[in-house]
Amino acid sequence: MAQSPPPNRPSAGPFLAWVWAAALILGGAAFLGFSTGLIPYQGSLLPVLAAGSALLAVPFFARWLASKEDWWAPLTAWVFFAIAILLAVIWVNPRYSQIVAAVALLLIAFPFTVAAMRNQQRRWAFIPAYALVALAVLFLLTIFGFNPRSLIPFALLLVALPFWLAYLINRQHWWALIPAAAFSVISVLIIVSYGITHTPTGWFWVLLNAILAVVCLAFWLTARRFDWAAWLAIGFGLAALVAILVPTAASVATVALVFGLYIAYKQIDTSVKASAAQPPAQQPATQKPAASTAPVSTPPPAPAVPKPAPTMPSAPPTTPTGVAIQVDREATTAAQSRQQAGTDSATPKPVVEFRPIDPFKQRKEQASEEDEKKDES
Repeated sequence: MAQSPPPNRPSAGPFLAWVWAAALILGGAAFLGFSTGLIPYQGSLLPVLAAGSALLAVPFFARWLASKEDWWAPLTAWVFFAIAILLAVIWVNPRYSQIVAAVALLLIAFPFTVAAMRNQQRRWAFIPAYALVALAVLFLLTIFGFNPRSLIPFALLLVALPFWLAYLINRQHWWALIPAAAFSVISVLIIVSYGITHTPTGWFWVLLNAILAVVCLAFWLTARRFDWAAWLAIGFGLAALVAILVPTAASVATVALVFGLYIAYKQIDTSVKASAAQPPAQQPATQKPAASTAPVSTPPPAPAVPKPAPTMPSAPPTTPTGVAIQVDREATTAAQSRQQAGTDSATPKPVVEFRPIDPFKQRKEQASEEDEKKDES
């Protein structure tokens, strides 16, 4: 069976030609109108350019909705839309120029993040996205009066963060703990030494408490049995919030308060567990034990001895024949003759003489008496 050919995808060439034709016509007409005064507008051209860039993003976004296989369409739409946002931010003219740089970095990081989330084979896109976001955060921190030297520990902490996440996602990647712990410890040491050697400003305490809160939280997520690290993370987090209102060293008192509550909680929990594990005291018996109603066991009956089976009467001894009697007589006569001749005297007689039992002795005697009677008659 022949397979049906795949449907023809619409070519991108005619689409782009129509889009650029419309952009040139509308853009040229608008510029002509503003420059000749046909369109009475005396303000800045930045919002007009931002609106035009946003309009250029619409056809590309519609193209992506019609054909999801055209991956270039949403990317192009986002480029024009990001330009529109950046022009609008510049037109607003913020007080701090760092905001413009941070917005530009975040707009560039957004497509990398989307690409990594939609396709697992493109997880590498998280790396540039995270780097751009971290750099934007550093730019924003300079607004609060931090000089580059004071931002070094925070930058190191941002570098350590992906290693902490790599270990938490897959515990088999234990190697990630080495750079994570190294960057975190260095970050804490730098921020503490900076506070000792310089006069700390108000935001220094916010940064210090925030960094310590993140480090304690990462340590608790790595080893959940150390619950004190979670309480310290809560304490330093609250201290960072208090330092925003009271930018002094007094914010550290929040950590002491939270850790004191943790110690009290552990003591109460230990006492409750100890009382639950202790066996209850036995109450003295106030009633007489009830009489046992169990039936008295009787000895089992003696086993019946089976009666002996009746013995069968033994068969009467067979009467010796005449030949046997004749042989016995001859043997007896020969023995008597040897005794009379003295041939048996030479042989020493034993102390106990053995006489063989003759089972036919009685019969022999009866037979000899009967023969004597017959001879007499």
